[in-house]
Amino acid sequence: MHIKYLLDTNIFIQSHNLSYHPSFCNGFWDWLIGGYHADMFYSIDKVFDEMIKPPTSLDELSQLLRSQSIPQNMFVKSLSDQKVAVEYKKLMNWAFSSPHFLPKAKTEFAKPDSADAHLIATAMAYDYVIVTEELSNPAAKSRILIPDAAAHFGVSCITMPSLLRKHAHNNFTLK
Repeated sequence: MHIKYLLDTNIFIQSHNLSYHPSFCNGFWDWLIGGYHADMFYSIDKVFDEMIKPPTSLDELSQLLRSQSIPQNMFVKSLSDQKVAVEYKKLMNWAFSSPHFLPKAKTEFAKPDSADAHLIATAMAYDYVIVTEELSNPAAKSRILIPDAAAHFGVSCITMPSLLRKHAHNNFTLK
Protein backbone atom coordinates (compact mmCIF):
# COMPACT_ATOMS: atom_id res chain seq x y z
CA MET A 1 0.00 0.00 0.00
CA HIS A 2 1.33 3.43 -1.00
CA ILE A 3 1.09 5.78 1.98
CA LYS A 4 0.51 9.47 1.38
CA TYR A 5 1.18 12.12 4.00
CA LEU A 6 -0.55 15.42 4.68
CA LEU A 7 1.64 18.03 6.40
CA ASP A 8 0.29 20.40 9.05
CA THR A 9 1.20 24.09 9.14
CA ASN A 10 3.50 23.57 12.12
CA ILE A 11 5.69 21.20 10.08
CA PHE A 12 6.57 23.93 7.59
CA ILE A 13 6.94 26.69 10.17
CA GLN A 14 9.00 24.73 12.69
CA SER A 15 11.15 23.15 10.00
CA HIS A 16 11.84 26.55 8.49
CA ASN A 17 12.33 28.47 11.73
CA LEU A 18 14.07 25.88 13.89
CA SER A 19 15.66 22.74 12.53
CA TYR A 20 15.91 22.94 8.75
CA HIS A 21 16.28 26.55 7.66
CA PRO A 22 17.14 26.67 3.93
CA SER A 23 20.31 28.68 4.62
CA PHE A 24 21.97 25.67 6.24
CA CYS A 25 19.75 22.69 5.41
CA ASN A 26 18.45 23.01 1.88
CA GLY A 27 18.61 19.22 1.61
CA PHE A 28 15.52 18.96 3.80
CA TRP A 29 13.48 21.13 1.43
CA ASP A 30 14.76 19.20 -1.60
CA TRP A 31 13.73 15.99 0.20
CA LEU A 32 10.28 17.43 0.91
CA ILE A 33 9.82 18.42 -2.75
CA GLY A 34 11.15 15.02 -3.82
CA GLY A 35 8.49 13.42 -1.63
CA TYR A 36 5.85 15.49 -3.39
CA HIS A 37 7.17 14.41 -6.80
CA ALA A 38 7.14 10.79 -5.57
CA ASP A 39 3.40 11.22 -4.78
CA MET A 40 3.95 10.95 -1.02
CA PHE A 41 3.98 14.40 0.61
CA TYR A 42 1.18 16.91 0.38
CA SER A 43 -0.56 19.58 2.37
CA ILE A 44 -3.74 21.59 1.80
CA ASP A 45 -4.66 25.03 0.55
CA LYS A 46 -5.69 26.14 4.06
CA VAL A 47 -2.20 25.35 5.37
CA PHE A 48 -0.72 27.43 2.56
CA ASP A 49 -3.11 30.27 3.47
CA GLU A 50 -2.06 30.10 7.14
CA MET A 51 1.60 30.50 6.21
CA ILE A 52 1.50 33.12 3.50
CA LYS A 53 1.88 36.72 4.57
CA PRO A 54 1.08 39.86 2.54
CA PRO A 55 3.36 40.41 -0.50
CA THR A 56 5.11 43.25 1.32
CA SER A 57 6.10 40.95 4.18
CA LEU A 58 9.75 40.06 4.63
CA ASP A 59 8.76 36.72 6.19
CA GLU A 60 11.18 34.20 4.69
CA LEU A 61 8.76 31.28 4.62
CA SER A 62 6.17 33.39 2.79
CA GLN A 63 8.83 34.40 0.29
CA LEU A 64 9.83 30.75 -0.17
CA LEU A 65 6.19 29.81 -0.82
CA ARG A 66 5.62 32.77 -3.13
CA SER A 67 8.72 31.90 -5.16
CA GLN A 68 7.14 28.49 -5.78
CA SER A 69 10.31 26.77 -4.61
CA ILE A 70 7.77 24.50 -2.97
CA PRO A 71 5.36 23.54 -5.78
CA GLN A 72 1.90 25.05 -5.29
CA ASN A 73 0.34 21.77 -6.45
CA MET A 74 1.68 20.23 -3.25
CA PHE A 75 -1.15 22.11 -1.48
CA VAL A 76 -4.27 20.21 -2.55
CA LYS A 77 -7.68 21.82 -2.65
CA SER A 78 -9.78 21.18 0.42
CA LEU A 79 -12.36 23.93 0.28
CA SER A 80 -13.90 23.08 -3.07
CA ASP A 81 -13.65 19.28 -2.82
CA GLN A 82 -17.03 17.56 -2.30
CA LYS A 83 -15.51 14.45 -0.66
CA VAL A 84 -13.73 16.67 1.84
CA ALA A 85 -16.94 18.66 2.46
CA VAL A 86 -18.79 15.45 3.41
CA GLU A 87 -16.04 14.48 5.87
CA TYR A 88 -15.82 18.04 7.20
CA LYS A 89 -19.52 17.91 8.05
CA LYS A 90 -19.03 14.62 9.95
CA LEU A 91 -16.10 16.16 11.80
CA MET A 92 -18.06 19.28 12.77
CA ASN A 93 -21.06 17.21 13.88
CA TRP A 94 -18.77 15.15 16.11
CA ALA A 95 -17.02 18.21 17.56
CA PHE A 96 -20.18 20.21 18.27
CA SER A 97 -22.11 17.24 19.69
CA SER A 98 -19.31 16.31 22.08
CA PRO A 99 -19.95 17.39 25.67
CA HIS A 100 -16.22 16.97 26.34
CA PHE A 101 -15.01 20.14 24.63
CA LEU A 102 -15.64 23.66 25.83
CA PRO A 103 -17.69 25.92 23.52
CA LYS A 104 -14.59 28.06 22.85
CA ALA A 105 -12.70 24.97 21.60
CA LYS A 106 -15.53 24.07 19.23
CA THR A 107 -15.74 27.61 17.87
CA GLU A 108 -11.97 27.79 17.37
CA PHE A 109 -11.93 24.41 15.61
CA ALA A 110 -14.66 25.55 13.20
CA LYS A 111 -13.12 28.93 12.32
CA PRO A 112 -13.11 29.36 8.55
CA ASP A 113 -9.47 30.49 8.47
CA SER A 114 -8.21 27.54 10.56
CA ALA A 115 -6.63 24.64 8.70
CA ASP A 116 -6.91 21.93 11.37
CA ALA A 117 -10.41 20.65 10.63
CA HIS A 118 -9.87 20.87 6.86
CA LEU A 119 -6.62 18.94 7.22
CA ILE A 120 -8.38 16.16 9.13
CA ALA A 121 -11.34 16.10 6.71
CA THR A 122 -8.97 15.84 3.74
CA ALA A 123 -7.12 12.98 5.44
CA MET A 124 -10.46 11.28 6.12
CA ALA A 125 -11.59 11.66 2.51
CA TYR A 126 -8.39 10.43 0.89
CA ASP A 127 -6.69 8.16 3.47
CA TYR A 128 -3.73 10.38 4.23
CA VAL A 129 -1.54 10.09 7.31
CA ILE A 130 -1.26 13.50 8.99
CA VAL A 131 2.20 14.78 9.89
CA THR A 132 1.98 17.22 12.80
CA GLU A 133 3.97 18.26 15.83
CA GLU A 134 0.76 18.42 17.90
CA LEU A 135 0.63 15.67 20.48
CA SER A 136 -2.44 13.81 21.61
CA ASN A 137 -4.06 14.88 24.86
CA PRO A 138 -7.50 13.25 25.15
CA ALA A 139 -8.10 15.11 28.43
CA ALA A 140 -7.84 18.51 26.71
CA LYS A 141 -11.13 20.39 26.81
CA SER A 142 -10.10 23.88 25.77
CA ARG A 143 -8.72 22.86 22.37
CA ILE A 144 -9.55 20.14 19.87
CA LEU A 145 -6.18 18.70 18.96
CA ILE A 146 -5.50 17.24 15.54
CA PRO A 147 -4.29 13.82 16.78
CA ASP A 148 -7.33 13.35 19.01
CA ALA A 149 -9.92 14.36 16.43
CA ALA A 150 -8.12 12.37 13.74
CA ALA A 151 -7.95 9.25 15.95
CA HIS A 152 -11.70 9.40 16.51
CA PHE A 153 -12.13 8.96 12.74
CA GLY A 154 -9.36 6.38 12.30
CA VAL A 155 -6.84 8.78 10.77
CA SER A 156 -3.23 8.20 11.77
CA CYS A 157 -0.90 11.00 12.83
CA ILE A 158 2.87 11.00 13.05
CA THR A 159 5.52 13.61 13.86
CA MET A 160 8.22 14.90 11.52
CA PRO A 161 10.96 12.85 13.25
CA SER A 162 8.87 9.71 12.61
CA LEU A 163 8.41 10.67 8.96
CA LEU A 164 12.13 11.28 8.61
CA ARG A 165 12.94 7.88 10.16
CA LYS A 166 10.62 6.21 7.65
CA HIS A 167 11.51 8.12 4.50
CA ALA A 168 14.87 9.86 4.80
CA HIS A 169 18.40 8.56 4.92
CA ASN A 170 21.91 9.61 4.01
CA ASN A 171 21.45 13.37 4.36
CA PHE A 172 17.81 13.57 3.20
CA THR A 173 17.81 11.04 0.39
CA LEU A 174 14.24 9.87 -0.17
CA LYS A 175 13.74 6.19 0.54
